[in-house]
Amino acid sequence: MISPERFMMIQSSQNFHTDYPDLTRYWRPASKQYAGGDALLTAIQKNWALHETCWIEEYWHAGSRPVKVYYFDLERDGEKMFMPVINNPYVSRLIARFGLEVRPIAERQAEAK
Repeated sequence: MISPERFMMIQSSQNFHTDYPDLTRYWRPASKQYAGGDALLTAIQKNWALHETCWIEEYWHAGSRPVKVYYFDLERDGEKMFMPVINNPYVSRLIARFGLEVRPIAERQAEAK
């Protein structure tokens, strides 16, 4: 697990080329189907720990335009949250910076059975 403290320590010393730290964006599964990178950052700032594996799913629009959705397992005080986040440069850098393992979402679904 990547603790919120570790994340914030690295976040403060890195240039992620984004204004996300200035935003607070809450998300919950009942509110919207997908979250943005700002909602993921808000969750981490609110002490949600990030698991070291995330999951990916690609959707193809018009056969030539892929949209990647990353799924993150988060945990805080024994509570768990599964957050689907639409890819953007910030999310890609976060995954790379923390060396998260990226696996196809089908593997997670198979493990859950």
